Amino acid sequence: MGSKFGYRISYSPHGILVEHFILSNNTQKIAIESTTAALNSPAIVHIENFDIRDITSIINSDTLFASGIINGEFTVSEWDKKLPAFTGHLEVAHFFLKQQPVGTITFTADKKDDQSINATVNLTDNGNDLKVKGNYYSITAHNSLMPPLTLLD
Repeated sequence: MGSKFGYRISYSPHGILVEHFILSNNTQKIAIESTTAALNSPAIVHIENFDIRDITSIINSDTLFASGIINGEFTVSEWDKKLPAFTGHLEVAHFFLKQQPVGTITFTADKKDDQSINATVNLTDNGNDLKVKGNYYSITAHNSLMPPLTLLD
C-alpha cells in the first residue's frame, strides 16, 4: 500500500485508513497499518520497546510516576460499529509505580460480540500472582468491566 505523500492517517465520515504510520526513537517503535487500502479495513498496531517513562515524565518531571517497557500487537477492526473489534495482547515488563517495582503486566483482549470484549489482565513477578478475567460491556449504563473475582492463595 502506498501513498505518493508517504505516511498518513486519513479520517472522514466514511471511515479511517492508516498508511505506514510509524513513530520511532532508537529501539522504541509504534507502527499502525491498515491491512488493505480500503476505508475501515482492519488496522494492526505494533508496539515495540516503548518506555512509558517517556510519557509519565512529561506529566510530572519532578518524580517518576511510572516506568516500564511495552511490547505488543493488536488489531482494531469493524470501525463502523459502536464497539469496534479489538483483538490482541500487550505486555508491560519491569513495571514500576512511584519508583516501586510492581512486576510484569500482560493484557489480552478479544471482541466477543457487538456488545462485549473479553479481557484478561495478569500481574506477575516481584511476589505478585494476580489474574483478572472479565468482559467489557458497551450496552450497560456505564460501559463497565464486569469481571468474576477469584482469589488464589
